[in-house]
Amino acid sequence: MSLVHEPTIHSASHSGKSAAPAFDMDRLIPVAAQAEFDCLVMFSGGKDSTFLLYQLHHVYKRRVMAFSIDTGFEAKGFLDHVADLAEKIDVPWTLLKPPKSTLAAFYRVLIANTLKLNTYSKQDNIMCHICGYVVQVLSRHYAVQRGIPVVASGLNKDQLGMVRMSHDEVQLEIALRMYEYRHHQTYAVWQTLSEYNENPALRALIDRAYHSPGQVKMVYPFLFMPYDLKSIIKCLVNEIGWRPPNNLKPEEYITSGCRLFRILPYLMRIRLVGGIQELNEIRDQVKRGELNEHHYKKAISLLAEYEAKTLEELRPTDLLHELGWQADELEKIQARTPLFGHTRAEPGGSERQRGEI
Repeated sequence: MSLVHEPTIHSASHSGKSAAPAFDMDRLIPVAAQAEFDCLVMFSGGKDSTFLLYQLHHVYKRRVMAFSIDTGFEAKGFLDHVADLAEKIDVPWTLLKPPKSTLAAFYRVLIANTLKLNTYSKQDNIMCHICGYVVQVLSRHYAVQRGIPVVASGLNKDQLGMVRMSHDEVQLEIALRMYEYRHHQTYAVWQTLSEYNENPALRALIDRAYHSPGQVKMVYPFLFMPYDLKSIIKCLVNEIGWRPPNNLKPEEYITSGCRLFRILPYLMRIRLVGGIQELNEIRDQVKRGELNEHHYKKAISLLAEYEAKTLEELRPTDLLHELGWQADELEKIQARTPLFGHTRAEPGGSERQRGEI
């Protein structure tokens, strides 16, 4: 029996757009008679995971646990925001706190070696992909400990790199297998890095993160559910009084509360990561009507704002020090592994990479 079937999706407050057919929730996330919970939801507090949590609990009547990981780099007060959302949705929330020193080592090695670890397109920012995959597998390990049979992620087709895939179950299964395969290629690269071999705590984290427990099922409901950002935000605002952090308007909120997001413009400037993928995701969502033109123009405006800044203005010295680097240490690393060639002179005598940010 296929996961995908008619009629349209059940939803209390969704717009009811039929961009995707409904799916068989009883098959995707069945009621687990012998378990305390039917599903663990990876919960960042962003719009997607919040909407998924709300839908599974209030619309599909699943017994769900919200699960978050404290990376040590969340924005001030953001985890309080996450806890408040879980309380409003009326679900239990668990926060896992790995040692910050180990996570700092993970991010430091990930950022410094992002070109080596990138088994996708060199034009893309792979940093968030790898971090998200590690968080996903750690969530699955926790689900095993609690006897929860299913872990649900709020990633959508764009984020999974499946935007052109149909809703055919076989095609989606193949695409998901390729997604896993790419990450296991990344694991092979991790094992060649000196930091992995010399830091036992980091090695233990990486080894655990790339060995998925087979007894837990991983699902991505947004591969089947209609994804319409305006309707998602409207539902969250109406049903639970959702407001994004950092005093943003709901229609302006796109990403979660990770402070490391601030480092991306700097990494793009020194060409240690690409940044085309995020802009393409927003553009494609505008074309499909999931985002409005305002979001795309805002993204272009931000890129122009970053491009106008000097390297010194973009350099997030506080975050670099928190990760254990001197101010210009990453620039020296990039000089040894350039992505887009040599540097050009920047006004004031400093250097700047060729190309648009």
